Amino acid sequence: MVTIDGEHVQAVTGKLITYKVDLDPGPESTYYTARVLLSGATWHELEGGTVTGPEQNARTPQVLQAVFAQIDRLDFDALNRV
Repeated sequence: MVTIDGEHVQAVTGKLITYKVDLDPGPESTYYTARVLLSGATWHELEGGTVTGPEQNARTPQVLQAVFAQIDRLDFDALNRV
């Protein structure tokens, strides 16, 4: 298991969003789970998935692209109110 953490600028709002992605790479696919940090130090789980392909190093950018697309669609104001 590999964990990538960092920050992503949400496309719509320009807000800096902290994320963590856990990667479980295999020979032909990488399973991933991801979460984002909300106010109050609460983590919100994103939709996980599997990226396939023979080249493990090429799959990581695909995972991050999928995670960033989810982050860009989230309404953080609404999530932080819960």
